[in-house]
Amino acid sequence: ALFRVLKAINATSAERDAAFERLSKSTALYRDMFEYAGGPTLICDSEGVILEANASARELMGDRLDSAAAQLDVVLKDARIVDDPWTLIQLARTVGAGSGEFRLATTAGKQRDIHLRITRLHADRNLLVTLRDITGMRDAQRELTRIRAQQRHLEQYDMLTNVPNRHRICVL
Repeated sequence: ALFRVLKAINATSAERDAAFERLSKSTALYRDMFEYAGGPTLICDSEGVILEANASARELMGDRLDSAAAQLDVVLKDARIVDDPWTLIQLARTVGAGSGEFRLATTAGKQRDIHLRITRLHADRNLLVTLRDITGMRDAQRELTRIRAQQRHLEQYDMLTNVPNRHRICVL
């Protein structure tokens, strides 16, 4: 009887070791996915305390994530978010998602346009915050607006003299 008990304990121990190994591999896989597969990502609790930030988020947000219990709304206020960050957090808590855009001043003194999306995770009610750098897109939009304004001006005025062209005079 003692040998059967020892054999059962040994079998249970082997099963637990195998399950622990599978769990360790799964955890490592999800950790790698969190760190490297996507863009800047933060995991916050339901109160907005930043629990984890991947390498891209730490690089983008810089010193703002240094404190041990950085608050998402404080970090975003420091980044001069356009919308009230606490409203975004509340929206994500109740509705399940929220998004906004803000300008981030980097340590190099440059301004970055960032799109922020907050999603509530259903498993543990934490918030998943994804950040996307849309500076290139915003720069292209600003340049397009500038070119359109210049085009409108050139349609109405002579390039050399800056006098209204004859089509504009006829309309006047």
